[in-house]
Amino acid sequence: DEGRAALLEAPAAGLDAVVFTVLTNQEDFDAAPESKCGWITLTKEVHSLRLAVAQNSATEPRDCRIRLTAPFRGGESPTAEAVITVRQDAAAPATLVLDTDEATFPPEGGTLTIPFQTNQTRIVWQEPPGWITVQRQDDALLITATGNDTGAARTAGLTVTAGSDDNTATAVVRFAQEALPPPVTNAFVYTV
Repeated sequence: DEGRAALLEAPAAGLDAVVFTVLTNQEDFDAAPESKCGWITLTKEVHSLRLAVAQNSATEPRDCRIRLTAPFRGGESPTAEAVITVRQDAAAPATLVLDTDEATFPPEGGTLTIPFQTNQTRIVWQEPPGWITVQRQDDALLITATGNDTGAARTAGLTVTAGSDDNTATAVVRFAQEALPPPVTNAFVYTV
């Protein structure tokens, strides 16, 4: 019937609050999702229902049906019913592009800036080896290496991930660093 069904289309980013006015000739009404919809928060008020929709980070759209019921006075059957269908868009697939996939540090160490492009806000990386530190600065990674006094060249890989849950993109950058030259020692040889 007219007025007994509503459709709320939500963007993947979610919605803070949408208020539905509930008009009934009964004293009260109830509202509950028909299935598990933990991504929707319902707040019942006197003559309204407030819905908040969480962000959808998955690459699949999702739906939820919320059933409103207003039992007749005295608990007699039947009850008046209405349904609100919430349909939320899917998130765009995560993307991540590093400006390079290989970088070389000088033997004495230093800092390299690796710009990246992504459509995600969450960026994480694996724990690097002890001779490398990583920081995010806006849309770039600042990678710092210590001097290589090990006597041998060294390499490492760093895996960077953008996104969350089931919607992530990953990129790898490989690092190389030659060893510092051995220290020069002053040796004096005396012949008698």
